[in-house]
Amino acid sequence: MRFSISRKIPGPDLEAALPKRYSGLTDATTRRRRQLTLLAFPDDHVVTSADAARALKRLEGKGDDVVAFMGDATTEALASLRGAGARVFTLRSFGWTDARYAAIRHPPSHERDRGPGGRPK
Repeated sequence: MRFSISRKIPGPDLEAALPKRYSGLTDATTRRRRQLTLLAFPDDHVVTSADAARALKRLEGKGDDVVAFMGDATTEALASLRGAGARVFTLRSFGWTDARYAAIRHPPSHERDRGPGGRPK
């Protein structure tokens, strides 16, 4: 999963640096920050803990406050990002877990062998 990282963004300029879909999500506290690192995930994707771990690895030891924007995220991904000190903003909050999201993304083999209405192919 792709994500973008933008560094050294002054807090008041954050809205201008965001993809349009995320404009209006930030709060005054975030915009008052002196300097931020922006982590933006695609808005049509559910961020999993593996996605969050990859992003955090690329951010390791950079010092600025991190703000992360995403369409939705699993509870594990949110905990991981928040645990690393990131402020997280999402468009949706369905309440996925990594396991539940993986189950719908990769159904068990016996379910893949079924057609519409659950009938065998």
